[in-house]
Amino acid sequence: MEPVFSSQQMKNIDERTIKNYKISGDILMENAARFSYEMIKDIVKEKAIVICGSGNNSGDGYGIARQLFTRGIEVKIYKNNTPKADAAKRNYTICKKLNIPMYPYEKILGLSIRDHLIVDAIFGTGLNKAVQGAYKDIINWINEQKSDNFILSMDIPSGLDANSGKILGTCVKSQMVTTFGAYKRGFFQNDGAKFYKRAFLDNITTPPRFLDSKVNTFDLPVLKEYDLGFNKYDRGKVGIISGSEHYKGAPIISSVGSLKSGAGMFYAIIPESIEVTGFPPEIIEVKFPQKAGYFSPEIGKENIEFLQTLDVIILGPGMGKTKNIEKFIENLLQYYNGKVVIDADAILPAFNFIKNNKPQFEYIITPHLGEFGKIFPKEDDIFEAMKKFTKKFKMPVLVKGQFAYFADGLGEIYIQPHASAYMSKGGTGDGLAGLLGGLWAQGYSLHDAVNLATYLIGRTAELLEEKNEITNIHITKILDKLDLAIKEL
Repeated sequence: MEPVFSSQQMKNIDERTIKNYKISGDILMENAARFSYEMIKDIVKEKAIVICGSGNNSGDGYGIARQLFTRGIEVKIYKNNTPKADAAKRNYTICKKLNIPMYPYEKILGLSIRDHLIVDAIFGTGLNKAVQGAYKDIINWINEQKSDNFILSMDIPSGLDANSGKILGTCVKSQMVTTFGAYKRGFFQNDGAKFYKRAFLDNITTPPRFLDSKVNTFDLPVLKEYDLGFNKYDRGKVGIISGSEHYKGAPIISSVGSLKSGAGMFYAIIPESIEVTGFPPEIIEVKFPQKAGYFSPEIGKENIEFLQTLDVIILGPGMGKTKNIEKFIENLLQYYNGKVVIDADAILPAFNFIKNNKPQFEYIITPHLGEFGKIFPKEDDIFEAMKKFTKKFKMPVLVKGQFAYFADGLGEIYIQPHASAYMSKGGTGDGLAGLLGGLWAQGYSLHDAVNLATYLIGRTAELLEEKNEITNIHITKILDKLDLAIKEL
């Protein structure tokens, strides 16, 4: 688990570290440079260009320039003015005494280079206005070199708002970011993730007690172990309440997700009027009353009694949005007292039921960003929105965006940092809901079930992307390849 902070929070932590523990800015900067070199050393080129602004971030740039230079790399520094901050200025002075070649930063424009390491140390986390003038031209030049060189950004890609993840005019597109103390909120929302491939975090000697945060990344999940003697009913019984005349694929995808979870028994609950072909043979079909191709609002006593035998129900994928469906969901939730994963078409009616009643069931709501905006005022900052949502409703919620964001309802927010841009396709949410429900049915805590489900989907997609199988990054293939991610646990 790693903390995630705003730029102001991180600035305050650095200041407290220096003041309370007498850990100087020089030490923090030196550790940042050393860490960055360690992350880059196996892929470093024989030549490097380090581009430094004039703020604190430039000190990290001068630091890694020295690390590279003293290891035999041919280094050139392109800089703006001499930095004013003491620690950055000292690193600049050392580079000057080592006779590392330095040039005015605008001299880089027009150069064409190949097989270089390009280090971006232009702007740090304090940038709060649009990039203009020569800096804008330099960032655009860096991005033009991307295909033939390797780009490392120190702490944050220059031009990215560290809090909102929005682009301030233009932004460096980095292959790698080395960030220090804590992850910045901008890495995980809006446009942030589009501007780096990999981000590596180092504490750089910040006291751990200063890094206590209400927003954190998930720890690496732990798989549940089973002993001989467990039977299929001991491993969790899952019901997937899904589908309608117009949406027959959702029950299949959600059922496969549950099947892949390792649970014991699986029931696909669909309206009795529809025929769904393609269920795996392990899935047991159960027909509920229907009305005009959708679930009937009238739920029989025997239907409720059957649901009570299940450990978890997954409610919503492909059910459709009609007044009858809203009534069906209300009637079901009025009598059910187990665990419910509330997804897709069930989100809005279930949310309204829960906020107006005292539910007797355990639940999690799993909207994507658009659906979340329909149950709570939309904000640019997903972390602030979830913080306010938790304070008002105290509901556990998993918001699905470019990353997965989980608020436990008690004030803590977690991010699943594993994801691929190529997994944003139809059906991914249905598969995730099924996988999550199947894990929760096995006795995982809700926190651990969310962590493991989002990790397996996101990490599998990452691994497929790393293998350049981007046309295979859709939910059917991801679920089929979950073992790729499981083997890493």
